[in-house]
Amino acid sequence: MPLKRQLQYQYNNFAHALSSLSLPSWVNSKIVRVTLVVMIICFGSAYVIKTASGASSGYEINKLENTVQTLEEEIDKLEVDIAEYGSLVKINQRLAQTNMVALDSLTFYDVDGQKVAKR
Repeated sequence: MPLKRQLQYQYNNFAHALSSLSLPSWVNSKIVRVTLVVMIICFGSAYVIKTASGASSGYEINKLENTVQTLEEEIDKLEVDIAEYGSLVKINQRLAQTNMVALDSLTFYDVDGQKVAKR
């Protein structure tokens, strides 16, 4: 038997097998169809809701990362300001503005077991 004839024979047998299949009657019932439609709607809605919440969470994470970066930059600026105000030159400049007098000598007195300083 030639190859072409064999393929035609196998195709015809397959087509006949598919056409002779019969499904149980409960598969074709209206209740099963309605149930399938309801399940498809439920699962589709759940998928859309889950995807939307994931996108929303990603947006919030991005927003928080931007806030963290801004706060880190602000902390760096504050550290520079602290170092600047703590420098000896700045302290001496502010000391001159307070109208305080420099102390020449400091004497400690012992009064009743407590030390007291006097100029």
